[in-house]
Amino acid sequence: MARYTIAYSNLIERLREVQTLGRLASSHQRNLNPQDQTSSYLCRSAVVLLSSHLEGYVKDLATLTLDRIHQRSICRSKIDGRLLYFLSKDILDEIKHTENPKKISPKIQNFIQRDVDIWKRSGPFQTPIPSVRFIRYLENPKPDKIKSFLSRLGYDGFDHHLKSKLKSAYNSTINQIDHLVDTRNKIAHGDADEEKTPRDINLFVDDVRLFCKTVDSGYGSWCRRKLCSIR
Repeated sequence: MARYTIAYSNLIERLREVQTLGRLASSHQRNLNPQDQTSSYLCRSAVVLLSSHLEGYVKDLATLTLDRIHQRSICRSKIDGRLLYFLSKDILDEIKHTENPKKISPKIQNFIQRDVDIWKRSGPFQTPIPSVRFIRYLENPKPDKIKSFLSRLGYDGFDHHLKSKLKSAYNSTINQIDHLVDTRNKIAHGDADEEKTPRDINLFVDDVRLFCKTVDSGYGSWCRRKLCSIR
């Protein structure tokens, strides 16, 4: 059995893109021309790309789980109800926020027609689970949001596993991931004063790698015990 999931292996490949931007930024940083802002531009781009790869990893992990649940014919009795809710959340929200009974009726019919198979009490899923509906509810890749997102699959051991594995590095790692996402948001919303150095990018990459490696280990072990192997 592989030690890590294919989602983590793919992340490691994608981190090379960020590292390449960091190296390019470092080479331009040595340019003595004060007007050359290339290093800053590359570092800002690297922050945005790295945050996107972190988010992509978490979504890939969830998609992998849902695909394996279907492929291995896992009985619905083992599925957490939170997952079912988020698979149908779009229609359920429409029903919840509609007051006119005449308008509610077709929404209920749509829910039954589209999702009746999802809500059966037992037996395997007959068709692939629509992961796109589920992963769109990951708001951003901050640790607290990732924790909430994975709990919808039934995984409630997020904090416990990270703390037990990271030990003294737990707080600094979580803070760095939070800082990465905050920096990405500032850059994406037009904050021209938000700058990072090539060294900052290298540290961010190291923290993302450690964070995702630890998440992958804990979540993967939980899946094997409670659902099926995803490695």
